[in-house]
Amino acid sequence: MQGTTDPANASEDPIASAVPFTCRITAAHRAVELARGAPPIIEDPLAQHLAGAKALAMAEQDYAKLVKAQGPGLHLRIPARNRLLDDKLLAALQAMRAGGLQGPLQVVNVGAGMVSQHINVRCSAVV
Repeated sequence: MQGTTDPANASEDPIASAVPFTCRITAAHRAVELARGAPPIIEDPLAQHLAGAKALAMAEQDYAKLVKAQGPGLHLRIPARNRLLDDKLLAALQAMRAGGLQGPLQVVNVGAGMVSQHINVRCSAVV
């Protein structure tokens, strides 16, 4: 698998050498959004497990820095992107169904990395 891995984490985490760290830090940002207390804009309950401890710690530090520098609510670049894609996908699937498309649908997210939203995204009821 191509990508940047985190070799410092390899000894404590058996998948660290196989999973690009960029995938893990993105999952960690989704997990931090879910855990921040206010109603989250996305839900990805598996994100914290996919991220690993080191990525979660880094995402929490990043979140704290962004809130301090930009104010609450302006830190949402990764969760907002995820929500936008979820909303666009839901609208497209609903339009297909409204247009009379029957039978199962398959959605392929190329380059999704460690995304577990396919398990719980709102559009799963439409597929």
